[in-house]
Order: sequence, then C-alpha cells, then structure tokens
Amino acid sequence: MMKLLPYFLFLMSLTALAQENQSINWDEATINNKLTLTISKRDFEAIYKKDYIVRSPTEDETCGTADEASVKMLDFKDVSFEVDNNILNFRNIVFSKNNKGFFLAYKNSRFDERMTLDTFKKLFANAVALSAENTTVIANQIILAVPDSQNADDSWEFVFVNNNLKSIRYNFSCE
Repeated sequence: MMKLLPYFLFLMSLTALAQENQSINWDEATINNKLTLTISKRDFEAIYKKDYIVRSPTEDETCGTADEASVKMLDFKDVSFEVDNNILNFRNIVFSKNNKGFFLAYKNSRFDERMTLDTFKKLFANAVALSAENTTVIANQIILAVPDSQNADDSWEFVFVNNNLKSIRYNFSCE
C-alpha cells in the first residue's frame, strides 16, 4: 500500500497541473518570445523598426462605431495591435503563407499554423468543454473561445481551418 502512495501523489499533481492550464494569462503570453502583449510603441519600434501601418479600427475592432474610437490599430505583417496613448495592446495574429515567423508563446507552448485542433484540445480540455456553447462551426472552420485567466469578461478566440490554427484574436470586453 505504501508503494502506491508516490504514484497516487504523482497522478494528483498531474491532474492539478492540467486543470491549472485551462486559460491564457495575458501577462505571461508573448509574441515570438520577444514582445509582451502590452508594450510601448517605442519599445516595439526598437525591435521591429517602423515597418508597420497605423490605421483606424474597423467596426468589429472597437466598441461603438469606428468613428467614435479614440484608438488606432497598428498592423505589422499579420499581427495587429490596438494603439492607445503610444501603448500597444495585442489584438490578433493571422497565420498565412506570408507569416511564417510569428507565433504566440505561452507556458512552453507555441501557437502557430502548425498547432492542430487535437493538440489544442489536449492543452485546454476543460476550457474547450466549458466553451462548447461559445464554439462556432462554419464549413471547415471552427472557432473556440478560451477565457482570459485574469478578466472573465475578456476571451481568446482561436480559429481553426482544416484542423490547423488559422488565427488568434483577443476580445476585450466593451463594458
């Protein structure tokens, strides 16, 4: 009986670890292990120079109408940030043939075009099960919502096309 105790404790620790990793913490995630998700424009430019476009947000990128928005959007290749008072907040990343170098990193996991839906479900089994009502299926596209670990009103949206990750979007609450 005492010989089984270490195995039992090991299994309990795995269960606790698995349940702990059911959301994504904004402060612990990065882009390419270089950029925090909130970064000053100056620090961003020190890493990526000025090869970007600043534009007005579209209707689905802001609360209210695009004309009412007090923020701008910064697009760098296939990564978008919301710009407010020279502070950048990550909004989305699209994985395409032109965007082979960008990924979201979180807790030793790399989220990019090679991430499959099955791998994602293993990483976030409980969150995927809980977000069943927030899962949208359109043709060959599956959209999954995973909560932010710090703000229950905000969420991460993962879009899979043909079983591979196509994009990640962070949805801020408008309230």
